[in-house]
Amino acid sequence: MKHVFLALLLLFPLAAQATDTPDPFPLATGTTWIYDANVKWEADGKEQRKSRSWTMEISSVVLRENVVIARGSGLPSDLTFYEDGVKPAPFLMVKVGPWKVYIVRGKEKVDEVWKKATAGESLSESVTEADLLLDFPLIEGKTYGETSQILSGTPLYVYGIEGKSPFVASSAKGLNVSGPLDEIPVTFPTNADSTTWKFTNRIGFTGFFYSHHGSTSEVDCRLNEFRPGK
Repeated sequence: MKHVFLALLLLFPLAAQATDTPDPFPLATGTTWIYDANVKWEADGKEQRKSRSWTMEISSVVLRENVVIARGSGLPSDLTFYEDGVKPAPFLMVKVGPWKVYIVRGKEKVDEVWKKATAGESLSESVTEADLLLDFPLIEGKTYGETSQILSGTPLYVYGIEGKSPFVASSAKGLNVSGPLDEIPVTFPTNADSTTWKFTNRIGFTGFFYSHHGSTSEVDCRLNEFRPGK
């Protein structure tokens, strides 16, 4: 049954997003986010630290009615358990209407789903609620994720929204957005670690934080530059 909700979204028309409502997550070809990343890891029994630049980019986009499938590389989560020489890994973002964003990872699965997307095939068996990352609106106190985890009654393995803070557009190069902006932390805790994606409307991921509880692995990313796509 876990595929049913997504099958309905992909097989039946969705209400069109109002034309005067800005896209909460821009996914045009060429859209690029450049982060300043501080990473911490262990090598040869010693804690290592490094600051570096990290780039996430959308390379191709397939559009369907109310569905955007964007292929890209370089999620900030690639930096967990850091190793020198790490390269951006491929991913797909599947945005369904203005409400849900799914992330598909792993080269084999990315290639499989992308092949279906470009061929116009159904994605209902390939993209599931386990791939869900953002479920709009992102309001304080909201939890979401896999149904089995939500019904388990534990606060682990589900996404939670615990507040927001102002995001200053001038803190990153290339941003051309008006009005006040809020940065919303979307946190996913497990027994082993905690991951927080920081989302800002009309920009995307403006920050990322990861911490492992049992071994030395920490990532702290802040958006340094944004390049809109076309």
